[in-house]
Amino acid sequence: MSVFVLVAAALTLSCGSAPVSQVDPYGEPSGSTVPSGATGVPTDQLVLRWRLTGGVAGRGAPGTVPDFSLYADGRAIVPERGETSPRFREYRLTMAALQRAVEEARTIGLDRPRRQEQSGVADVFTLTISFGRAETSVDVYGDGESDPAVRFARESLDPARWPAGDQAVPARRYEPERLAVMAWVADRTDGERTSAQWPFGRIDQGTRVLGAQCTVISGSDVRRATRLLEGDRPDARRWISGGRTYAVRARPLLPDERTCADLTS
Repeated sequence: MSVFVLVAAALTLSCGSAPVSQVDPYGEPSGSTVPSGATGVPTDQLVLRWRLTGGVAGRGAPGTVPDFSLYADGRAIVPERGETSPRFREYRLTMAALQRAVEEARTIGLDRPRRQEQSGVADVFTLTISFGRAETSVDVYGDGESDPAVRFARESLDPARWPAGDQAVPARRYEPERLAVMAWVADRTDGERTSAQWPFGRIDQGTRVLGAQCTVISGSDVRRATRLLEGDRPDARRWISGGRTYAVRARPLLPDERTCADLTS
């Protein structure tokens, strides 16, 4: 089975319709031209994604990085835990391993939307898995601990559990092509020194997203901005733009994310 057919399986939701091999990810007839790489599938086409939200501390707040994202070329991107800066780790599954993951997702019914709640439980964690256009949400408590979707995320979609033979290349740091910069007006009397003028245009001309001014940096500026904002130095987080002082935070964008609006998805 080719990766073209494999991703079609992930994105085709209507059971009993045309055979998977006759459907492409964009709903076009077989053989039609699809903007893509050599395989016929865009390499940034999202196949599977999961995130854990909720709990007392409010894990997985809007705009934060998903816990796991798997793409049509076998790339899997996960956030590095315990880092002061938002860094990701990139893995790459072989096509055979990617095919098994997609087939397992279909077998346990992730191609059909489902919501399983635990009533009367406060501060429960919720696991949400996106598979093509279908979304499965399970409250991870009680019976939810043994739900097939929860087991699938923990056992099959955890790179730490993947055998070396399922990985096409060694894991490496993910280098984003785009960086979302979130900025909030800061109090200049909070004891933190402002380092310099913000060098990437007017912050106040960004898009208002999640209570912040958001702009997207791309191209050669990504590495420069990352160097300026990395680390835990307080002065790396305060910048002047348009005569105002801002607290600034960077959020690398994933391959399927291109604009600030994608942070609210």
